[in-house]
Amino acid sequence: MFSVFYSATMIQLFRDLHFQVDIHEGKTAAEMNNIIADYASRDYSSDQAFICVIMSHGLLGKIYGVDGEVVEITGITEKFARCQSLDGKPKLFFIQACQKGKVEGGVLS
Repeated sequence: MFSVFYSATMIQLFRDLHFQVDIHEGKTAAEMNNIIADYASRDYSSDQAFICVIMSHGLLGKIYGVDGEVVEITGITEKFARCQSLDGKPKLFFIQACQKGKVEGGVLS
């Protein structure tokens, strides 16, 4: 329930900010790597920024696919650092990945 609420909230937020929103759910680590490689190879010349939101489980610096295999977060960000059409443009990554054995604290406003 937690992730469904926050997923819907993030989707609406970025649509309200006029970003194109693509949703990929329930992917294996290999599928995640393929999707990331596809996005990192696209032409963003007419775009002003790139935002990637990933919600999963993970370990420090890693996220899990649905198959329990891991994807290195640096492997994701490095692909976009090499994307020439994103040179000089903001590349934002929001990773929500509960880490095994840790309980996240809440933030009150």
